[in-house]
Amino acid sequence: MVSGAENDPTQGPAGRGRAPLVEKLFSALVVGVGSRLTSQVIGFSLVVFASRYLDLTEFGIYSLAWAATVIAVSFIFTGFYQSILRSRDLDDEVDTMFWLMFAVGACGTATMLIISGFVSPALSGAMRALSVIPTVVVLVAWNEAQLLAAGKARSASIHHAVSEVVGIVVVVLTLNAGFGLMGLVLGRLAATLSGLSLTTAMVRRRPRLRFGAAASVRAFRTALPLWASAGVGMFANYGSDIILGLFLSPAAVGAYRGGSRIATTASDIVSQPLQMLNWAKFSRLERGGELNALRHAWGHHAAFSAALTWPVLVSVMLLAPQLTDVLFGEKWRAAAPVISLLAGAKALGMFQQLLAPTLISLGRGALQVKVQGVSAALLLVLLLIAGPHGASAVASAHIVVNLVMAGVSLWAMTSTLGTPLRKALPAFGPGAVVTLICAGAILGSAQLLTPITTPGGLTAMIGGLAALWAVTIALMLRARILELPTP
Repeated sequence: MVSGAENDPTQGPAGRGRAPLVEKLFSALVVGVGSRLTSQVIGFSLVVFASRYLDLTEFGIYSLAWAATVIAVSFIFTGFYQSILRSRDLDDEVDTMFWLMFAVGACGTATMLIISGFVSPALSGAMRALSVIPTVVVLVAWNEAQLLAAGKARSASIHHAVSEVVGIVVVVLTLNAGFGLMGLVLGRLAATLSGLSLTTAMVRRRPRLRFGAAASVRAFRTALPLWASAGVGMFANYGSDIILGLFLSPAAVGAYRGGSRIATTASDIVSQPLQMLNWAKFSRLERGGELNALRHAWGHHAAFSAALTWPVLVSVMLLAPQLTDVLFGEKWRAAAPVISLLAGAKALGMFQQLLAPTLISLGRGALQVKVQGVSAALLLVLLLIAGPHGASAVASAHIVVNLVMAGVSLWAMTSTLGTPLRKALPAFGPGAVVTLICAGAILGSAQLLTPITTPGGLTAMIGGLAALWAVTIALMLRARILELPTP
């Protein structure tokens, strides 16, 4: 009888050393980043494509309606979603979690329908059409959380990219057919239905009519502080749209949202897969009572987060004018300062991405609420001040808030972990080094930046930076300065 090892082409003299490379290429992080990259590139392409068919007012109307949808959906993917990951008896509690999540989704749908009765006819129509998404997406979130709980992070990531592909195909067809604003709405509905079909096929489990009181109490203990965090996060991401819509016009919202799309794309590509892995890893170690291992994992995850997030966002800051000219055209050049400022703000926001999984996993939900409360209050005050002065002023408000909250978040995490600040700070050293290398490459090529007015020139610049980053990260991984995060 021949053993599996002898049949494994990655083993033996000819294949020795290949297995680690294969594992890294198909690791949960790489697949997650690849899937998120696909999703974000498609989402960004959608904005660029829509700009050929819609004016800023129409795009601003869609942006406001979609902002309401995303806010409602965020409370489904936060709270009870993490309760599934933390459950010690998932088979017994998973049905209860579904019905709790369903209640949240139904509330989101109802709220959107109510708001649609008090806005302009165009915005009302878009909100009513999108209002079904919070309810439908409940099953998607329930399925995805089960995949993560089962250690299937790759499967949990892939469906996002596939769904976005379906969505943009529908957008292209409907905009070409003259559907206008509703073409974007139909694309979001198609993407949601695609996610529903894929995740249901992966999990092959249906919610049963079961509800456990004890499980619901435990779920609420996890959910309440996370909802506070989600509320602050949504206000940080979409409060600017709402404030600009109140003070100025849908056209101002369209300009701000179009410009911020670049910074958001650059941030979400790397932050969302990392956030997923942070929750999966920290929750698993907490369930096993491995607190020392959790502290160790936090250092590795924090280090890789900085090394992945900061170089990308600082590069976007420096290349904002070129990105704006090539992707949107000179008539949108006013968006360049917004892109640069928001990229800086999101780089500072990296600390807050680690905050929730760290504090919740270590039973400090009350501190999480307090920290997020401070962030929300400060942001609200600054947005109300900055709102009447335009998009750049609003983006500057985010810089100030995230700078303050970076310090607060770092203090909260280190005190909760029981790790002295002087021992935690070196974790961010590799990220700072990689960032300086990428920034130096851009500034050293300053004479080349002005002529970058074509897609080919910009692509060459970005490709060169990506290659430089990849080589630097590979060397750090080989030297064990960095470690790939694992679920």
